[in-house]
Amino acid sequence: MNEVTILVNKISTYILKPLIYLMFAVATLVFIWGIRGYIGSADDAEARAKGAQQMIWGIVGMAIMIGAVALVEIIKNTATVL
Repeated sequence: MNEVTILVNKISTYILKPLIYLMFAVATLVFIWGIRGYIGSADDAEARAKGAQQMIWGIVGMAIMIGAVALVEIIKNTATVL
């Protein structure tokens, strides 16, 4: 393994993946908070709309984090080829 591959693997393992997983956890919490707001305010249309919006943003955040994991793996595999 060359130095570039070692550097990319260390950056991925110790910096990027923990940050991505932390942000995925935050997006999951936003989604769960939106569910709580949606179900907890069943009689208030405005609160339900806010809960639905939070659920949507939580799903968007999770999708972005899944894409980030895929991008990190693509970069790691590309560095391995070099």
